[in-house]
Amino acid sequence: MLFWRVLTLLIIPTILLACSSESSTPPTVNLQATIEAQVQATLEHQKKPTPLTTQIQDTASMPDPTLQVQGSSKLEPVKSNDSSNREQTRTPITRVDKDQAVSLYPPDSTQSLLSGALEWPAGFGNCMQESIGNQKLESFKDNPGNIGGMDKDSAAICLLSIELDRPGSTDYIKGNSRYTAKTPSNDPNTGDSKTKPASNTKESYSSLDKDQATALYPQDVTNDILSGILEWPLGFEECIQKTISTEKLASFKDNTNAIGGMDKDATAICLLSVELNSPGSTDYIKASATSDKPSSGHSGTKDKPNGSDTGSGNAIRAQAQDLFASTELYQNMVANILTGSASSPSGFDECISSAIGADALIMIRANVTAEAMDRDEAMVCLFSLGYQPEELILSTIPVETLSTTYQYGNLSNKTGPFVSNQDADIVLGAIDFNTTGGPLLFNHPSGIATDGTRLLMADSYNNRVLIWNTLPESNESPDIVLGQENFYTNAPGTGRSNMNWPKSIATDGETVVVTDTYNDRILIWNEFPNENGEAADIVLQGSDTGTKLLKNNLLWPWGVWTDGDRLAVTSTQQGGVLIWNDFPTRDNESADIKLTGNGALGTPRQITSDGNSLIIGDHNASVNGQRGVGTFFWKTFPDRDEKPYDFYMSDPIDLGTGAPWMRGDFTADSKLLVLGSALYVWDSFPEDSDSSPTLTVNGGYEKWGASFLKATDHTDLAIAGDKVFLTTNYHTISVYDSIPINPEQKPDFVIGGPDIYTNTLESNNFLFNPIPATDGKSLFVVSDAGYMHVWKNIPQESGVAPDYIYSIGPDSIAFSVGDVTLFDETLILGGRDMILKWDSLPTSGEPPDILLDGQVGSVKIGNVSNESLGITGVAMDENYFYMALSTDKIHIWEGFPSPETEPIATLDNIRALNLHSDGTYLVASNGDKHTVTVYRVSDLLTNPKQNIVGGSNINGAAGVYVGNGQLFIADNGFSRIHVWNDVENAIRGRSADALIGNQSRYDAPQIGINKLFLPKFLTYDGTYLWVGEVKFSNRLLRFSHNDE
Repeated sequence: MLFWRVLTLLIIPTILLACSSESSTPPTVNLQATIEAQVQATLEHQKKPTPLTTQIQDTASMPDPTLQVQGSSKLEPVKSNDSSNREQTRTPITRVDKDQAVSLYPPDSTQSLLSGALEWPAGFGNCMQESIGNQKLESFKDNPGNIGGMDKDSAAICLLSIELDRPGSTDYIKGNSRYTAKTPSNDPNTGDSKTKPASNTKESYSSLDKDQATALYPQDVTNDILSGILEWPLGFEECIQKTISTEKLASFKDNTNAIGGMDKDATAICLLSVELNSPGSTDYIKASATSDKPSSGHSGTKDKPNGSDTGSGNAIRAQAQDLFASTELYQNMVANILTGSASSPSGFDECISSAIGADALIMIRANVTAEAMDRDEAMVCLFSLGYQPEELILSTIPVETLSTTYQYGNLSNKTGPFVSNQDADIVLGAIDFNTTGGPLLFNHPSGIATDGTRLLMADSYNNRVLIWNTLPESNESPDIVLGQENFYTNAPGTGRSNMNWPKSIATDGETVVVTDTYNDRILIWNEFPNENGEAADIVLQGSDTGTKLLKNNLLWPWGVWTDGDRLAVTSTQQGGVLIWNDFPTRDNESADIKLTGNGALGTPRQITSDGNSLIIGDHNASVNGQRGVGTFFWKTFPDRDEKPYDFYMSDPIDLGTGAPWMRGDFTADSKLLVLGSALYVWDSFPEDSDSSPTLTVNGGYEKWGASFLKATDHTDLAIAGDKVFLTTNYHTISVYDSIPINPEQKPDFVIGGPDIYTNTLESNNFLFNPIPATDGKSLFVVSDAGYMHVWKNIPQESGVAPDYIYSIGPDSIAFSVGDVTLFDETLILGGRDMILKWDSLPTSGEPPDILLDGQVGSVKIGNVSNESLGITGVAMDENYFYMALSTDKIHIWEGFPSPETEPIATLDNIRALNLHSDGTYLVASNGDKHTVTVYRVSDLLTNPKQNIVGGSNINGAAGVYVGNGQLFIADNGFSRIHVWNDVENAIRGRSADALIGNQSRYDAPQIGINKLFLPKFLTYDGTYLWVGEVKFSNRLLRFSHNDE
């Protein structure tokens, strides 16, 4: 079966799988209550700040620690944009109060400013260049996602400097913010259990000159002061009692664990007040910060990191970022702790409440999102508490507990053999068999089209096309369904009223055309359908006669376009485009024109056209010097065979391997809108491959690049007047009521979901490339969407939610799972570059016990020196642990290894997409070799003979499992499971005893109770066989033994 073999060869590889430096700086700006008066004054500027001991003009009384110390520091003059006046040496930004600056110019304002959405005031560019450099500054306009918290802090400081120099010049920026200054909490749990700091101003306690104070008097010093190790200077007690009660102060000497972060901050501010009143009186305390003495640690629980800098706050911040922002893994961990997705380590909540305010922390955890500057503060807290990232990484994996109920128990006691064509019992990762969930639950919505009055959408995985008779204005249900008799079924079929994985749709307002992709055909309705399940009038049927593009054949058609006079279709598996100059009027009418780009087209996908030009997206193009994923452009619509394309374009902003091809639509005034890594708008047809879009609209990327804008294989775009409809990877339709004009403009409403950020399949317990493991009592399912689902008990009904969901993907430890193994009470996950192990099965949300990454003994894993050493399979039995790598090796350890343990043996020249061992046999699936390899475990160390099973009856051996003497092989390309009741019979070359799923290799993949759609992952517990489908399906099916 040539077609499915070629298709599998294409599918299988996819399945595998500083803020500026500062001189010594004095306290500078005033309280919020006096700032307006201060900015009205004309200040004299100088380059060097006045020494600390000369700042206070009136020292007759000790300052209240709750009031910002007012000094007379003089700010750096802001230079003009005239480069001739710029000094050639770098001049540090004169220190102003960062908290004051951020209060006036919050992150949303500085984000808008740095991204270019707000005009820069005079002098801002020069000031920022001194801080972060011109190259980085300019990059923000094209990549606003790169703007970090410290960049925004620097921008705020520059703005305040400009405002002090030219009062009123930044009023338009201050007025632009949607935030207000943070205020302190009276919650006794936030670290100060007596009183809110007294102040007659609007300024919060946290926005005083805390940075200046804590830089001079770090936490280990203030801890020693409060615990009584260091003598209190004259005046300190009077000051600190205004913030901390006498009783609490007394308790610190007996219980240093009770000293909180806010207590230390208040101590630092009081010490600074004492110093300003009596210069030199705290020199002995400042000196202790750099003396060689044991650190007191934080809360008496952790030691300060070795080598930590007890100097400036910026130095500590830099060290914290070096430690906790060094990898994506650690950054995700910090974000999860801050947002409450993961458990907070001891002392963290107190520290972060002190740093950003208790109310701000509540808001962050309510919204489960945080600004970059807040994440920076979280890193500083973790660093100050003495934590190391590696000790937190496992305990902070987010685990969601669901209040789920489902039927369980009554496990099958049947022991008869599996039989060919048998039905599955239940399905997970779906609502149920032949069930959609209704008219507004879409499963991979794909092609979308409109005639300006009606809207049509191909709901691919539900085998249907949905039609709205009028353009939706809200989350409205469709009026008509094609491919099904009603909105609640999704069975595939081959009749004229059925579909199997429809991908694209087109209409001119009268005719409707659908690519029925896995049926290898085009369905045409001559008149616009007005009834559910209405049969097509014309069928252009392809046949599996090879991959050469022919005008009278098509194979796996994906994209379609028509204007009612002409028709264009991509024949994806034949690497070309077919065009009918006159719209077809009969079944199987041959095309007039064929295009292959002289061999450059690989697997062409969606079509975009206004009738005058032609655009073809391609997943596997062959263009010299270009990425294989990109888009072909014809400036004029082809009118002859093999008309050359004018140019080929990769994604305009994303040159990475994950960038998609482009697809879209034209407006009435010839604007071109396409989906790629973002939503791109050209005011007119691009001139060449270097033509940049006029506008780039960015979506909120989350979890493996999913977004309401970023294109995937499936998503598409259609324009009706000013409205823009987009199918999304969140399985919804996002709608703009007008053509976007702003880079951050969000859709106005959503069809099929509550908002633009909700993934409706996730919220309905769907799975993505599910990898199951079970001990016969509980079920563990890992998916490449970044989750592990845990059912404490084997469910006895379809579509039910799990008890726990572990987040292990890109928003957590970035674990890319390739294989799972369960032995006895041990669960092991093998990822691309790491291994997770639970010593006991996690049936109550327990964290893993061991993480191995980078190297095990001398065996390197992951990407090392540009060499791919990814883990492809893991297995364990009572004697050995096995790990397969992409280097075609299987390494064997005696028991589960420690990071230093060397393997006792290595099997060479063995490709393994996954592994399993039952202690008697070790089996490895060989993927596109269409075989599996079987070893006898007893021979592994002496005579590891490869016994090969498979061949022409298997099209892509994607998965394998051995248990109870039986062998199961997932035949991915032919969508079936081969079952041998005796492994030895498989080794002898005998035919399988049963075929579960498709019975003929000529059958296309399809969903159904007795059908399979690209099966890959298997597990078997002696009672149930679980089968996980991948790539273009997301089901996990369970099959039971039959009666004897």
